[in-house]
Amino acid sequence: MEYLPQTSDWMGRWRPARNRSNDYLIDREMQQSGESYTGVPGIPMQDQMIQESMDRIVDRTLEHLAISDRMVMITRHALLDAAREFKEKGALPNVLHEPGLAKQATGGDILVPKGVDWLEAYEKAMTEKYGPKPQVAAE
Repeated sequence: MEYLPQTSDWMGRWRPARNRSNDYLIDREMQQSGESYTGVPGIPMQDQMIQESMDRIVDRTLEHLAISDRMVMITRHALLDAAREFKEKGALPNVLHEPGLAKQATGGDILVPKGVDWLEAYEKAMTEKYGPKPQVAAE
């Protein structure tokens, strides 16, 4: 990634040369040739471009998340639960006082052969790594 020269203001470091003011220097020839869908090299810059081009408020009911977005879903639920808990009781999430609670949070992926039920393979891989899923008692 290329950066702009540093300045002395508080946002003066690590400013990408590709940014909203120059339309991220999108390379239309790369797009036309099929070399790049976005015309912007590098996933981090593509992510920044997409995030910065979104409106401030997004109607999440129109979003179509897939199972690969599960961590996004879990994180959103946790944030919404924390906001409700704070609004109702003034309570902050335990992880703020006990950061070790988030220590085991990791990302990952799994590849399965064609024809194999991916959910079963995922459950097997998770069980082998972390043990059986905790059972939840019926209410």
